[in-house]
Amino acid sequence: MSKGLSVSEVSIPFTSKSVHYYWHKCPEKDWRFDPDPYVSACKYVEEKGEENHICDMHIEAEPGTRAFGFYIKDFVEAWAVHTQELAMDSTCELDLHTACDRALMSRLGNTNSGNFELFAAVADADGCGIPLAFLFISTTKDAAAGAKEKVLTRFLSGLKELGVHPEFTLTDKDWSEINAMAAVWPDAKQQLCLWHALRADKKRLAKNKDTPAPYDVDAARREFEFIDPHFVPIAQQDPADEPVRM
Repeated sequence: MSKGLSVSEVSIPFTSKSVHYYWHKCPEKDWRFDPDPYVSACKYVEEKGEENHICDMHIEAEPGTRAFGFYIKDFVEAWAVHTQELAMDSTCELDLHTACDRALMSRLGNTNSGNFELFAAVADADGCGIPLAFLFISTTKDAAAGAKEKVLTRFLSGLKELGVHPEFTLTDKDWSEINAMAAVWPDAKQQLCLWHALRADKKRLAKNKDTPAPYDVDAARREFEFIDPHFVPIAQQDPADEPVRM
């Protein structure tokens, strides 16, 4: 630095994005084992999984799918048998770096460019989530109906073999997740995520231009006997009738 120049007057010939790019590229040789991200991830776990406490679950894929599942050895050994509630969701918003090697997850995260969906199985521990296992799965147009559900069932069955026997399970309203949970742990109480339920209600109520089907009291009472048989929605009430009071 020239004498007399302050730090603010010095022109740095690279940006923060450049620093991040090289920070990401320099250790690439340690985790990129193949140009195909799926193959690379499998090879990484095979060759470096043990030293990073990551174990391949050897998930069998269905025709038209690709699947790769692994569990975190330390977490499973310490918490599997203590799992009272197990949640599963497909998301990339989890703090995956707390689960396993950052370089591995950086590489696995790029599998999304190949249209992979990430599922995480998370155990509840005193109000905190412990990620036990992860599953990447991609489904093509050639996959048969229910293919993803079969793969999810195998993934969860692998956790069951590792000692996970939850009393409660938690998913969103994806039937493939719900059915897989029920198939593996039929005696567990299935719960739906409150956040997903509220979002679904809000999305439906926001459709002001959609006209709902006419209210059918008989159909409603077949589902829920406690409904007042005399209740009529305001839009279907006859103006000459006395309003129904709740």
